[in-house]
Amino acid sequence: MKHLSNKLLLLAMVAVLIPHTFLASIGLPLQAIANATANVFTNVELKDDDGRTIDAAQFPEHTVAIDSTVQLIISWAIDGEDVAEGESHSLQIPSELNATPQQGALVTTDNEQVGAYEVVGENITLTFAEEASGSGTIAVPATFNEELVDGESELSLTFLLHGESRTIVVPFTVEEEAEEEVAEETTEESTEELTEETSEETSESESEPVTEEEGAEDEEHLFSSCRLAK
Repeated sequence: MKHLSNKLLLLAMVAVLIPHTFLASIGLPLQAIANATANVFTNVELKDDDGRTIDAAQFPEHTVAIDSTVQLIISWAIDGEDVAEGESHSLQIPSELNATPQQGALVTTDNEQVGAYEVVGENITLTFAEEASGSGTIAVPATFNEELVDGESELSLTFLLHGESRTIVVPFTVEEEAEEEVAEETTEESTEELTEETSEETSESESEPVTEEEGAEDEEHLFSSCRLAK
């Protein structure tokens, strides 16, 4: 029984030592691996081209078309004590969104560059160049995956932030509403054009001078009418 316990203890020690030995052999800091489990992403928002927030929970009347382009606003924050040089953090983008591939400098609100970011496929990755403190945002243009959301009146997008889910409900403009809006806009434009044309015609008729011949014709017509009446 004692011999069996010694074997189990030995196997446990080997299981602990192997990963540490492997990581050390490839030169990857153990501290960086531990910190990589932290999530630096603090918030996610969706906005339209006019900067208005898209979220049915807050603004149910603000709908968007399925074929529109939106802005994915990602907020992040770091503490220099918890972030190591070369450390990366990724946020997964829901498959219902097609994010525009891009890359750029990671800049804080104090205009301090602390690393770089990259958008590829369904992931946004932040890589920190050095230990630093600060926060900032990244704006990523995106469109909706029409193959996955076609025919839906709303869409739920879920992001994982600090181990907690953040869900944004996108209310779509249904086809009937879109047609009504187009019809209303067309009617308003037609009414405005008709009013402008009528005003122009009235102004022209009022400003047009009466010639002597036209005046004589009018007097003659009036005289003839009077003779007939007698």
